[in-house]
Amino acid sequence: MAYFPRKYWDSGADKWDETVTNTSFPHYFYYYEADLYISDLLENSRLSLELGAGTCGSTINHASPDKKIVAIDYSPRMLKLGKGRVQNAGLMSHVDLVVADQCHLPFRDDCFDSVFSRGVALSYDWASTS
Repeated sequence: MAYFPRKYWDSGADKWDETVTNTSFPHYFYYYEADLYISDLLENSRLSLELGAGTCGSTINHASPDKKIVAIDYSPRMLKLGKGRVQNAGLMSHVDLVVADQCHLPFRDDCFDSVFSRGVALSYDWASTS
């Protein structure tokens, strides 16, 4: 089980985009810079796994006709909001959204060209496995 329960992330979903896009948010620059690194990582990837996609801010930045992303998040509410954003961006045919725990992935080994996470997934969920 993740360090923060699913209901924690679900309860913050409605304000997540407002928070991470606010330039006063202490981690704003981190999200911006992470997307730059992710762009480099995905340059030669055709199928990528995004851990902790949240409301799909990074997903939208990186999905394209030549790059498919499977975006997972532990929070159904976050992904529901993310689905709306992906649809509005016209990227649904390039993104699969999956509610999943990154500590117990529902995929076979070695099926992705790359794996990335822009946000809190690596900070919180992995800590629960140690």
